[in-house]
Amino acid sequence: MAFSIRTLSVLWAQLKSRRVWPFICFLGGGVAAIGAWLFVPAAWNPYMRIAGSQFTIVPIACAPQAVTVETTTPYAVVNLARLELQAVGESRLLAAYPLDRAAHRTEEGVSFSFTVPQPSIGQIADAVKRFEKQSKTFGAHVEFARVPSLDLTKVNITYPEASKPTCMDEELEGDALAKRLRAANVRPMRYFLIQDKLSDFVFRGNELVGNVLVSGLVLMFLWVLLSLGDAFRSIYLVSDAGLRKQMHTELRGASLSGESQALEVLQQQYSAKYQKLAFARVFAPAMGFLLTVSSLIAGLHPSTTASQDMFRFVSSLQLALVATFMGLLVRLVAELAVRYHRELAQRKADLLAK
Repeated sequence: MAFSIRTLSVLWAQLKSRRVWPFICFLGGGVAAIGAWLFVPAAWNPYMRIAGSQFTIVPIACAPQAVTVETTTPYAVVNLARLELQAVGESRLLAAYPLDRAAHRTEEGVSFSFTVPQPSIGQIADAVKRFEKQSKTFGAHVEFARVPSLDLTKVNITYPEASKPTCMDEELEGDALAKRLRAANVRPMRYFLIQDKLSDFVFRGNELVGNVLVSGLVLMFLWVLLSLGDAFRSIYLVSDAGLRKQMHTELRGASLSGESQALEVLQQQYSAKYQKLAFARVFAPAMGFLLTVSSLIAGLHPSTTASQDMFRFVSSLQLALVATFMGLLVRLVAELAVRYHRELAQRKADLLAK
């Protein structure tokens, strides 16, 4: 208890001296921005997250002319759409009729329009007369390609003019839509999952950004390899006289008054070289691992599963392995280059001491 009070008093003192205030402003602003991004759009009008790939919209009082389903799942692909005539209070179907379907893709998602084909209109009317003594209702059943979940925002049901005013057009969203959906698991979502947002962001840019960064790793590997080759040549292939001449050329521009200053200049040269190689041996494997993870995110994105895009999956897996390979290769060569440059610096120091 005493520790907590002391800690709070220290924080309050720091806050009064305004040392913590910029951090608090930054943290509060960041939390507010992310919170608004995740919660505000869906807070008042939740979207429906349906686990699985199929659902049924019931009850529909009259035979509809069209049913429009708006989803924010951009990789949604419809496999089956049908109009069902169902017995009220029973799970059995009295009749089922296929629906024509069309998709309109936008940046926000996909809008699917399901219409009753002309030949089915007469068949539906006959089925209604055949079961006129039985309580019945219509339902629109839709099955999508297998994905982890679907996000529905709105459903519009349009009725033919002959059905009006008994059945008026309906616009279902939010809680009203949740009550009309029959599926294995319907969950009204009043916030967006940040994992979905980040996954979509990585998926869209991974191929281009990944190849640019892999090109950078290749160039870094070539530079590290040249640095290693230069150090190896200077240690094992250059004579003492040749190395003295090389050192004289390197130190020509420096105003030196003795051996100590020459050693200081050599140490600075080695330190500059070491910092560059140290950056390469840390940056390259870290970037390779980052590209590996981002490529796996892109390869395992639900859109790849929904469209059975095996090429995209294999391409993402290839990019992940290439990124890991290049990162480890740069790390290995940079480690050897650091070792040889250290030996080269020691050899130069020994030549100066002679």
